[in-house]
Amino acid sequence: MTDPILDGYNTLDNLTQNETKRFEALKVAFHIAKAELYGSQLNAIMDAPLEIDLAKDARAFNHIVTGDQTEINPDDREGMRALTREIVQSNELAVRNLEFASASRRQALKDEYLSSLSPFQRIAFFRDGSLETRVEEYVINRLDERLG
Repeated sequence: MTDPILDGYNTLDNLTQNETKRFEALKVAFHIAKAELYGSQLNAIMDAPLEIDLAKDARAFNHIVTGDQTEINPDDREGMRALTREIVQSNELAVRNLEFASASRRQALKDEYLSSLSPFQRIAFFRDGSLETRVEEYVINRLDERLG
């Protein structure tokens, strides 16, 4: 016999029709919150493991089984964002996926800035020691634009 706490699929396969509807609504709210928080940074391959982590969360599981919305309400945008952030940050693979996406994005923005400079500007900024500072400022500003 498998332990339902360790085997999310075992638990999810045995949900009643009403529990399945509540879980589907919770998953939709979770994916919306995930998109709001992380955009396309998380690879789609992380969806299934994160859904299992969602089902394993005691607050979410309580909502799925009982329908109680005291702790988790799929219609509460801020509550779902907090829960989503918690679930993603507690999943090591998701955190690594985010770090990789962030590193890739930062490098792409650095390349974008450097290619926008003329060779003369690049050399002048390098010589006066401001090139790295300018690149970092550009990257930070572009990342902030996305969040703002």
